[in-house]
Amino acid sequence: MDNFPQIEPPAEGEAVQLIGHNKKESFINGSDDAEVLKGKKRDDILAGSGGEDWLYGKQGQDILLGDNVPDETDFDADGKVTVNHTSMNDYLFGNIGEDTLIDQFGSDGLIGGQGNDLIISMSDSNIPQENQTIPANVDDGDDLARLNFSDTYINPDNLSANDTLKGGKEADTFSFQLLINASKEIVEKHTNDQGVTNWGMNGVAGENDNYHDHWVEGIGHDKIIDFNAKEGDSIKVFGHTVQKRLLENDEQSKIAVIGLYSDQGNDGQRGGGAHDLDVLGKIEVHYKGKFDFDSDVTVENEDYGAYGLDSNAMIEEYDIPNKLDEANTSDFVGTNGDDEIEGNLGKNKIQGLQGDDHLIGQAGKDKLEGSEGDDHLIGDYIPTEADYDAEGVLDLPEDVVYDDKLFGDTESDTLADQYGDDKLTGGDGNDRLISISDSSIPRENANIPAGVDDGDDLKKLDFSNELINPYNTASKDILTGGSGADTFEWNLLINASKDIVEKHTDDDEIINWGMNGVAGENDNYHDHWVDGIGKDLIMDFSGQGGEDDKIIVRGHTVKVKLLSETSDKAELGIYSDQGNDGERGNGAHDFDVLGKIVVKHDGNFNFDNDVQVVGVDYGAYGNGAELYQVFGLE
Repeated sequence: MDNFPQIEPPAEGEAVQLIGHNKKESFINGSDDAEVLKGKKRDDILAGSGGEDWLYGKQGQDILLGDNVPDETDFDADGKVTVNHTSMNDYLFGNIGEDTLIDQFGSDGLIGGQGNDLIISMSDSNIPQENQTIPANVDDGDDLARLNFSDTYINPDNLSANDTLKGGKEADTFSFQLLINASKEIVEKHTNDQGVTNWGMNGVAGENDNYHDHWVEGIGHDKIIDFNAKEGDSIKVFGHTVQKRLLENDEQSKIAVIGLYSDQGNDGQRGGGAHDLDVLGKIEVHYKGKFDFDSDVTVENEDYGAYGLDSNAMIEEYDIPNKLDEANTSDFVGTNGDDEIEGNLGKNKIQGLQGDDHLIGQAGKDKLEGSEGDDHLIGDYIPTEADYDAEGVLDLPEDVVYDDKLFGDTESDTLADQYGDDKLTGGDGNDRLISISDSSIPRENANIPAGVDDGDDLKKLDFSNELINPYNTASKDILTGGSGADTFEWNLLINASKDIVEKHTDDDEIINWGMNGVAGENDNYHDHWVDGIGKDLIMDFSGQGGEDDKIIVRGHTVKVKLLSETSDKAELGIYSDQGNDGERGNGAHDFDVLGKIVVKHDGNFNFDNDVQVVGVDYGAYGNGAELYQVFGLE
């Protein structure tokens, strides 16, 4: 790695790590923070997004993208770049296989490794400076001889834009893609209703009334440090009206310098075009053997644009945005500070390490480990309207498993999970373990008719699975507090058909879930209801006289009944009592059974002292549902 930037990668605990799968392709999409992304054995796609990222392809034919796919937010109204280049210096390592490495903003380092790699550096030094010593449409000598490739002209804003490229062994292609840009007013003028911009001569590139009505973005001063034509290496330059010029070639030091510039007339003279004879950048080539400028360097005049649909080869050829929408990172490893890490669709392992971390698994079978610090772990995601069908029945994708494992480890953690058969383990410290409605709509008990005085309705409550979980939804949670005074919490949510919910949604999209809203709909059975919790288990309860654990059940009209008790186990039944009278009336869900909690304890359990019921009108989704409280975020 001679002449390659000597910057050490972050040590473990200094940057979040995103790690791919061994047995399938990984699509890993980073965040705006500094991160380490690691592929595995398959053909992976890694995208660093913002921040100073380190990307490792490992085996397979990988695609490594140091930044985001560029979009209009990267530029202001005048076409000036708004990205903070100094925080976007990325390092890409293809390793084994025929890899594609792509980077734009920042002074980046790209190493192909073994295999025939494609290494792409894209425009990143923004708008070139006009050279006023070459006036337009004036025949005053050899204009090409007066081209000035100093940083003043190729990188007038002194942006971090000097990339270092190393191919490694075998036949590598070093590609430089230079992009057309313009003010947003010009770009919008040539963008159709589908959002596709015409960057070519019949569009943006045809705007030539004034200097820089459009232009070609520069590349700064880039280096190739191991060019070897004998191995099959080549240099390919793509861009609108771009031309190449050999500035120097020292055959003793084996260094050649190539200048890139615009020549709109393809005539070697500056005419009246909007960017004619702009200088666009330099490529410094450190080579082995011989360097033949004419055969080793080719130029193709492609009308690639700076952003937007179908704007450049990176988007067209690799379909990166759509693939990253299916991001499936396997493992996330946090830092020694306070991390916020969010998983994706699929099976994730997320480790917080030190610090007070906030970890979210999202959909999929996830394992979350808080490690040290006061951590907040959420196995799934905050529920949305899309989780339910029109009738209000839970309607999750059949091909997604939501069975999560959450481990708080040390100190006082908050663990919250909803969908699936979940396992929550607090570890050391005074932890909160929160289980949320996940068994959907309870079934009516026909043996307790509404509004009929035919005996003790409480005795006729039936907590069998057919009634508390008629859809046989995965909803068996296991909660283990560990040492310390832990709080085991159940938050039950009001729900209804979407017609009812929409009826009580105001113009600001806020849903009134309470008695003056959804919960006031009682004309018919299940005009509204409380979603159940299934059958859950506490493994190690120790209440007053022991570790001072406690149980809190929250929800609209919910009650708790002690079903059975032995020296080391108790069974609790959760049900609705809309009249708070122990009898089934005509309410929409009066005397629905909502779930069971089995409590394994060390002898320190007292139903009256250790179990608390809190009446609250939490909703299933949307603004007004108070879901931040439901998930322990407030």
